[in-house]
Amino acid sequence: MAKTLIRSSRMLEKYGLRPNYMAKLRITGEGPEFLKIGNIIFYEEDRVDAWLESKRRKNTSDPGTEPEAA
Repeated sequence: MAKTLIRSSRMLEKYGLRPNYMAKLRITGEGPEFLKIGNIIFYEEDRVDAWLESKRRKNTSDPGTEPEAA
């Protein structure tokens, strides 16, 4: 099954995220996994969906289900 790749710029449009925010997440490793081919950043759509799902909360005090940093 082929993976659906979306360019970083398209992901920013689709989800309303700022470029500097995503760059920070790539540096810290807190964002979705990505592919870098030359100077172009791609994301696999299913990994973005999983990352977004990990951000789901029921209320502001809900710690969520994100794995703890090692």
